Amino acid sequence: MNISWKQAWQILVVLVVLGAGMRLYGLGNNSFVADEFLDMNSSYGYFKTGEWQAWDFNYGKVAEMNLNDARDERAFVYKAQVAALFHILPPTETTARLVSVLWGVFSILIMFWAGYFYTRKKTVGLLAAFFFAVSISGIIFDRRLRMYAMFFPMYLALA
Repeated sequence: MNISWKQAWQILVVLVVLGAGMRLYGLGNNSFVADEFLDMNSSYGYFKTGEWQAWDFNYGKVAEMNLNDARDERAFVYKAQVAALFHILPPTETTARLVSVLWGVFSILIMFWAGYFYTRKKTVGLLAAFFFAVSISGIIFDRRLRMYAMFFPMYLALA
C-alpha cells in the first residue's frame, strides 16, 4: 500500500485526535492514588511558594510534618510542568493529569516517527501510532500523574 505524505498526515491527525480523546475522556473521574497525591502536593507547593515543598491541602499551607525533600524534588522537570498549568487552570485531578495526557499525545507522534524512521514506510509509522493511540496500557499510562508519561517519548526519541 503506497500512500502519499498528504494522506499520511491526514491519517496521523485522526489518530492523534482519537488518542487524545481516549486519554481525556473522564480524566478527572478518579481520585488520585497515593503516589499521584504526593506528586500533586509537591507540584502545588511549588506553584504556591516557588520551592519544592509538600502542600497541605487540609490547612492551606506548606506541610509541617513528614517533610521529604528527596520525594518533593524528584521528577522536578515533570512536576514543574504541572505547577505551570496551575497558573492557567484550577488545581484539580484533571488539570494535574493533563500534563501526562499531553505527553501521551506527543508519544503518538513519536511512535509514528520511530516506525517511519526505522522502516522508511509511512504505513508502518501509522500502524505504530495507531497501536499506541488505542493501547489500553498506553491510555492508562498517560492518564496518571506520573513522570513516566514524559519519560517514554523522550527515551524513544533519543534512542
